[in-house]
Amino acid sequence: MFIIVSIYSKNLSSLTNFLKFFYRLKKNKTFKLEFYTVQSQKKTKLSFFSTLQSPHVNKKSQEQFEYRVHHKKLKIHVSQITKFLAIWKIVKTTLFLDVNVETKF
Repeated sequence: MFIIVSIYSKNLSSLTNFLKFFYRLKKNKTFKLEFYTVQSQKKTKLSFFSTLQSPHVNKKSQEQFEYRVHHKKLKIHVSQITKFLAIWKIVKTTLFLDVNVETKF
């Protein structure tokens, strides 16, 4: 069964740690995982926002902030789907809290 996983995070290092965790699962022979990176249009998304320094006047005195959202897309082939989904739920909820994951079957 194929599962398409979209992974995104504001922190690039946590995203790479998440992918390293999957590479270690791939080496484990009990799950028989095969996954491929899928080319996606969204690589990084850059967002800006501004806040006023004074609450009443002086519109010119603003602070500007930016953040980036990094995206990766994986296509996973799993032979034992029930084991994978049980571990997937644990990983998604407890190990990597700052990584957002969307799964499609």
